[in-house]
Amino acid sequence: MPAATRRAVSCRRQLEDGAMSNFLVALAVFIITVVGALFTVPYFIDWNGYRGVFEEEATHLLGREVRVGGAVNLHLLPTPYFRFEKVRIANTSVELDDAFFRADSLTVKLSVPPLFRGAIEANEIEFQRPVLSLALDSKDGWNWQSFGQALGSAPYLPTNIALTSLKIRDGVLAVHGADGNERMRIEGVEGELSSPAIDGPYRFRGTYGRTGAEREVRIATAKPEGDGAVRFRASLRLTDVGSSYALDARLLDVMGKPRVDGELTARLPVRSIWPAAPRGSAPALKKEPGALEAAKTDAGDLAFDLKAAVAADAGGATLSDLALSFEQDGRPQLLTGELKAAWRTAFAVDMSLSSHWLDLDRFTGAEETTSPLQSIIPLAMRLRDLLPADGRSRASFAVDQANIGREAISGVRLSLLRSKDKLEVEELRLAMPGGSRGELQGIVSGPPEAPVFEGSVGMRGTSIARFASWATGNALAADPRVDGPFGIRSQMSIAPGRVSVRNVIGDLPGSTIYGSGHYRWEGRPELSLALEGPQLDLRAFAHEGAGLPEILGLISRGQPSDQASANTPTSAKQGWRIAQIDALIRVNAGQVVTAGRTYRDVQMEIESRGGTLRMPFLRVSGDEGYSIELEGEVLDAVARPKGSVRATLNADSPQGIAPLAELLGIPDPFRPNERRAHALAPLRLAGAMSFGMRAPASVDVVFDGEASGAKVKMSARLDGAAAGWRKGGADLTGVIEGPEASRIVAALIGAGSGRPQSAGPGRILFKAGGIPADGLTSIAAVEAGDVALAFRGQVIVAEAGNKIAGDIDIKGADATRIAALAGLAPPLKLDGLPVSGALKLSAADGAIGIKRLALKVGGSELRGELSLSPTGEQRRIDARLAIDEITLANLLAPLLDQRLSITGAAEAALSGRQELWPDEKFDAAVIDAFQGTIKLSARRLTLNDQLVLTSPSLDVAIDGGRIEVKELTGAGLGGNLSALLSIAKAPSGAEVTGSLRFNPDLGAVAAASGGGQPRASGPVAFTLDFAGRGNSPRTLISALHGTGTAELGKAKLSVMWPGAVRLAVEAALKVEPERMAATLRQALASGLSAGTVQPGPTALQLEIAEGQLHTKPITVETPEGRATGSAMLDLRTLAFESEWRIEQARADSPPSDKPGLPPVAIVYRGPITALSDVEARITTEALERELSVRRMERDVEELERLRKLDEARRQSEPQPRPEPSAITPPRLERRPPAVAPMKQPTALPPAAPG
Repeated sequence: MPAATRRAVSCRRQLEDGAMSNFLVALAVFIITVVGALFTVPYFIDWNGYRGVFEEEATHLLGREVRVGGAVNLHLLPTPYFRFEKVRIANTSVELDDAFFRADSLTVKLSVPPLFRGAIEANEIEFQRPVLSLALDSKDGWNWQSFGQALGSAPYLPTNIALTSLKIRDGVLAVHGADGNERMRIEGVEGELSSPAIDGPYRFRGTYGRTGAEREVRIATAKPEGDGAVRFRASLRLTDVGSSYALDARLLDVMGKPRVDGELTARLPVRSIWPAAPRGSAPALKKEPGALEAAKTDAGDLAFDLKAAVAADAGGATLSDLALSFEQDGRPQLLTGELKAAWRTAFAVDMSLSSHWLDLDRFTGAEETTSPLQSIIPLAMRLRDLLPADGRSRASFAVDQANIGREAISGVRLSLLRSKDKLEVEELRLAMPGGSRGELQGIVSGPPEAPVFEGSVGMRGTSIARFASWATGNALAADPRVDGPFGIRSQMSIAPGRVSVRNVIGDLPGSTIYGSGHYRWEGRPELSLALEGPQLDLRAFAHEGAGLPEILGLISRGQPSDQASANTPTSAKQGWRIAQIDALIRVNAGQVVTAGRTYRDVQMEIESRGGTLRMPFLRVSGDEGYSIELEGEVLDAVARPKGSVRATLNADSPQGIAPLAELLGIPDPFRPNERRAHALAPLRLAGAMSFGMRAPASVDVVFDGEASGAKVKMSARLDGAAAGWRKGGADLTGVIEGPEASRIVAALIGAGSGRPQSAGPGRILFKAGGIPADGLTSIAAVEAGDVALAFRGQVIVAEAGNKIAGDIDIKGADATRIAALAGLAPPLKLDGLPVSGALKLSAADGAIGIKRLALKVGGSELRGELSLSPTGEQRRIDARLAIDEITLANLLAPLLDQRLSITGAAEAALSGRQELWPDEKFDAAVIDAFQGTIKLSARRLTLNDQLVLTSPSLDVAIDGGRIEVKELTGAGLGGNLSALLSIAKAPSGAEVTGSLRFNPDLGAVAAASGGGQPRASGPVAFTLDFAGRGNSPRTLISALHGTGTAELGKAKLSVMWPGAVRLAVEAALKVEPERMAATLRQALASGLSAGTVQPGPTALQLEIAEGQLHTKPITVETPEGRATGSAMLDLRTLAFESEWRIEQARADSPPSDKPGLPPVAIVYRGPITALSDVEARITTEALERELSVRRMERDVEELERLRKLDEARRQSEPQPRPEPSAITPPRLERRPPAVAPMKQPTALPPAAPG
């Protein structure tokens, strides 16, 4: 057969040149052998008898042992086909026991016409349950490469082989390594292969995998290239999750060491990698409706686009230039790197990826309330799912910036090692919020639905408050004001529904701690925490004012107690999101620092489990000199508590009372103030609180001890349950008694009034019974020396608020102590004033009402009504009060800071007089603290002992930090007074503006100024407008300024009559010279009031400056002369000063050739309250000198007159002629006033004899 031989040689050359390696060629050869027999053996022959012929011929052609273990069936008409059952082709590998190929059945349908052309065209070939086992040898060759060598030596091959349809039903593909171990197995292969010729191209389309998770495969090849390489394209689609892969590559060195080079592209929906978040991987927190569905929808829409260059051979594969990208919210995210896989000996994968930015919250399916702590395990598990489960896989990730917990983290370095379901976190380093950095190593193991992490963690940073808020998803609200650096190292375990830490070593702000902790959130939450250290700084977590009730309420109920919550800032209460939990807390610290207090020697063990609260011990003390010890056990503490808690309380100093009250959770309104704390210390109490002992819902409280030497006993019997005690019966009793009444009073008001207190025993009793919500019938009595109080009424303790209503009887020798009990002291200066009376009191929702007020305070009666109610941060006051007498000091006292009142008292004691204007500073807090109206009326308003306003009335409005005196009226000094006043806050004091109208009668003013003769009469009307600023009333008056007028009507002044000068001069000239000055002053003093001066009607201009009221100069002309002067009133001391100049009229002077007499200066200076007793200071020096000169002139004139008379007499009588030496009388000349006056001679001396 030369032609056949040539065709065989040609086909063999094609095989060798093309290096075509496909076991289908061997099958085609096997089919040729069978078909050749179809035409040489009759149809009716039993073909099973020729099974051996078929096996021998096929074995010879393929070079492998071929066996047909089942029936052989042949049909010629209408279409030739044959069927072999249990076909098996042996494997040449000694390491592989299984056959190279086996099938349950092989059916071939041929086309007859091509056979006559020497071509074989199979219309349809079908394999039932075929199993193909591919194996790698030690030289990186495959067990199917020997087919090419066998066919190359075959004596006959057809010219062409065409496969129209080769169908595979339920096929299996197994890949084995050189050691014979199976590396990969694909089952459930369903598909169809076709090729127009033996050298291709080939097309395959099929599926594999189990039902519901089918994988769709498509392969298309080209014809072999000149170098034997085959280009092909393969695609894989995961129909259940929508992932798709596409590989464009070339198959090289088919008959040597086959390898593949190409490009891989894929689209991977997130759900195809991570089907769902593992259950139990995070605490179950509250979710908004629809949040989970929305998260799933978003995750389903998110998909990765993968591109990589692929290089694969028998030993492994490399994906280089790998790019994994996706886009979120318009921002692209990209992972780049390389992946290497090796499977020669054992399957191993090494992957290295990096990214500039990733949204890890989307990767983990995090919700709005999910914290980073809850995302750690889901993230680790999803990264584990990126790695193959078989063999050993290593992955490293480097991310410059990522988003987790809705915050940015940076510098992420992660190295993972996976072996089956075990994942080792070799390294995790990252920078987190709060300037913190973290390091983590450990192992994640377990199935995806129940992963477990065991490892170590280290964290450090500059802001523990910021880090804690981020790490817990804002579950812990920390105070940023007490923030600071931190560092923590510990062993950590995280499993589904729980997290625990052990061997914790931490450096918190101001603290070094050691301890362990455990938190479980699945089922009933459970928390266990043990801490110890020399100092624990909890300022970032324990808010100011937190006490034991809040801590116990949090541990037993999972939330702060109602009482504690009322004192807790809103932001802190919202921060707690802990459900009802079982808890075990152990603390042993030398010092615990919170936001408000520092506690020492803190030892605590508290356990709450299944509703049972156990306190084996709780000890707390402080530097202020207080300590508290608690122990006890309460069963079913939340629903039906039964048990007891024993307590011992000590406060050795007054400074320890406040922190002890805060630690016990006593509400602010009932906490002792600083003054009362001094009266209670030292305090020692011991007692117990019993639950459910007397009745199922009963609570009994008993305390006994002493306070500042006084015995204290308190007991309470409550029949309502813990949650409904207000609706059950209650019996309350409290007694404080001691041998010294002063201690009892001090315990009530915090301190005495400063005056001696009466000796003797004292006692305080309170007793109440009934149902708190409906009203407790209550009585209270205080008997302490000269203080006696009694209350009878109802006390309602309801959920909506507490109410008090009843009658109070008051009696005491010191009104200040009584005012202190009502919170009105020290503003009311009532020291030493006895008080007695009664009032009706009501209080509810922070509002206090006083009606039927009838008190006698120091002989004055006080009546009216008063109400105080809270309005935001202020209190509203509405009062209508009537009092017999009130002083200016008491009227100003509520506006002043009484801490300096002792200074004013000392000043008054040293000076011996009471200052009109207090020197205590204005208290701006009083102006800011109140708003409302006050109407006050009195019979007398006393400025000092002499100045009194009768029937005064005040209408005051307080609002917006300003006090408006809308009306101040009164009568006095024969006239009426009205004023308007405004007092407002100013820097370091108060600012006052106002106006005043006053129309007194000068006669009444003079009468009120003393018992002397009135020196003025007639009406006057004052009008003043003023303003000033100061830090106290005294400094404000000193800085007062303003203007005004004084309208003088027919007023008469009798202290400055100019005619007094003429009378005084005449009297002075009639006496001896040495008596002239005294006579002049006496005559002036008595003559000034001998007549009157009527200055008006006129208007005097007034000016206020530097606290003084001045009048402009005034001149009054009278027939007797002129009076010119002015007046000044010092408003700080009410000191009056007036200066006048009185001149005699010229008509009353000597002849006009002589000058007028000098004026006389008169000064009146003294208190305005004693003007009638003030003596005038008269200055007459100039007048005295003028009168001396005029007296000398008169004497000279008299001498001259006498001389002339004597000369006339001598001329009328003859006389002897005088001697020449006779003395001539000297000529008198005008001398200066300084020359002493001469005595008046009785007669001129006779002339000397000649």
